[in-house]
Amino acid sequence: MAFSLHYLDNRGLRSAKGGVTGDPDAMRQAFRQGRVRLALDDGKAFDVSIIAHAEGSATAYFESAIDVR
Repeated sequence: MAFSLHYLDNRGLRSAKGGVTGDPDAMRQAFRQGRVRLALDDGKAFDVSIIAHAEGSATAYFESAIDVR
């Protein structure tokens, strides 16, 4: 599985948007769940919302926001 991540920090509201690529069935299942936990190799993990996936595609797109104010 691979992913790309765009991280934004705007006045205490941190957000991330990106895409994750893997088995098309796993991507479909993640999209149907809506919210999933993305675990990174360094042990960190965060909740993301899967916002888009095309049937049969190996890529799903996500976003996440954390208010740190």
